[in-house]
Amino acid sequence: MHSAHGKIVRQEKQVAGMRAVGFPVGRIGWLALAELAAVAGLLVGLFWWPARVAASAGLVAYFIGALIFLLRARLTRVTFWFPAAAFLAASSALLVFDLVADS
Repeated sequence: MHSAHGKIVRQEKQVAGMRAVGFPVGRIGWLALAELAAVAGLLVGLFWWPARVAASAGLVAYFIGALIFLLRARLTRVTFWFPAAAFLAASSALLVFDLVADS
C-alpha cells in the first residue's frame, strides 16, 4: 500500500521512476488503483478464492507490464528488474497454485 500511496500523492521518487521508464505520468493514478485492487482482492481472497485468483492474475499482468517498461527503457541492471521479477514469480506461483488446487 506504500507504493500506491506514493503514486496517489505523486511522490517525486515515484514520478521520477515513471518518467525514467517512459510511463505516462498522467496515468500514474491507474497504477495506484490497480495496486489497491490487488490488495483488496488478496484480502477478500482469504475467504473467497475467486477473488484471490482475479487479484493474482491482475498482479501477473501488472508485473509483466512493469518488466516490459523496464526493458523498453533499457534498464537492465538487476537492481531495477529483480523486484518486479520476484513479485511476478510470487504472483504467478499463487495463481498456478490456486488454479491447480481448485481442479
